[in-house]
Amino acid sequence: MEDNIWPIRKQTPWDISTDFAYPRKLEYDVQEGTWLRLDVHPSSGDIVFDMIGDLYCLPGRVALRSKSGDPAIKALPILTGIPHDSDPKFSPNGDRLIFRSDAELGVENIWAMEWKGCEAMNLKRRDDTNPAALHD
Repeated sequence: MEDNIWPIRKQTPWDISTDFAYPRKLEYDVQEGTWLRLDVHPSSGDIVFDMIGDLYCLPGRVALRSKSGDPAIKALPILTGIPHDSDPKFSPNGDRLIFRSDAELGVENIWAMEWKGCEAMNLKRRDDTNPAALHD
């Protein structure tokens, strides 16, 4: 039998986003980070950044008006889960968020999604719309 036949067996579909049979939950609170990649929205000033494979946002209307001594601003999660998402960048006119992810087959690709703003993209939306609710 020749050994130059690839793949040896028929490929089976696989999706890295599939939930594990025994999921683990990781929760953390941080005050600072290193090796963060970030971008600022061209008109709203929203700040998107990656941390530990997830994407977060700081609303520009709060972050840009914050002063030293103000309470900490809570980052809003916009992409979380099993895939490793990183390197967020806004399109030049700010209507799309471009990022790198290994979603689906586990191979890193460039993804694009419509940008609706930090609060609209927040995965953990709050019932109240009070801007003070964004502070700890």
